[in-house]
Amino acid sequence: MRERPAVSIVIPAWNAWETTRSCLDSLYLTLAASDEVVVVDDGSTDATPSHLAHYGWARVIRNPTNLGFAAACNRGAAAAPGEILVFLNNDTLLFGRWIDALTKPFANPEIGGVGPRSNFVSGPQLVPEAQTLPPEPSRIRSFARTWQNAHRGETSPTNRLVGFCLAIRRNAFEEVGGFDESYGNGGFEDDDLCLRLIDGSWKLAISHECFVYHRGHVTFHANGLDWYAEQQRNEGRFIARHHGTRSREVDAG
Repeated sequence: MRERPAVSIVIPAWNAWETTRSCLDSLYLTLAASDEVVVVDDGSTDATPSHLAHYGWARVIRNPTNLGFAAACNRGAAAAPGEILVFLNNDTLLFGRWIDALTKPFANPEIGGVGPRSNFVSGPQLVPEAQTLPPEPSRIRSFARTWQNAHRGETSPTNRLVGFCLAIRRNAFEEVGGFDESYGNGGFEDDDLCLRLIDGSWKLAISHECFVYHRGHVTFHANGLDWYAEQQRNEGRFIARHHGTRSREVDAG
């Protein structure tokens, strides 16, 4: 069996502690000994800082003020040594061998980025029948296991991956300069990164075998932000920077 590369999982967290707790508790059960988890506490003012102190298996980096999603990801990546960086939203739940499935496509040295399938995401990564999946962990675990068995080894090329769960080859991430921090709290920084990877001759892929449950927009809601307004502002920045944009659904990520 192919030994998968070392993975560093970077999780930005800005308040919404109970959501982060659920993510970390589910994630811990899926980790291999070589995996590393870096949580970037991006200026939280709730219980997040005090509770993270009890998660000794995760490295915690604290920003004294909120710097935004892209900046938090970049800071976490700079502190994480893994060959593969996995940027993971704190409103996800993880089950089974999702990391193995997510990293399989990197066996192709031309692949720079990989994303999973999910219940809450825009574009071809969406699993329509999972949109009404009950939030109980036992039901999600069962669905994820069945899905993975049915789609083992399946991948497809893409030109866009959503950043709620995004695996990037470290040297590709560094080569293009990481996330553009001007996108602030979030929205289109993933599209921007994907275009720069493609411009750098890297290929992107969807791992259909990998299923990651995503609640969606929790951090925006927890901090009183209008996620749609943030998206609209960043869409203008994205279009101006790239002189137009391909057809894109409003990001559910």
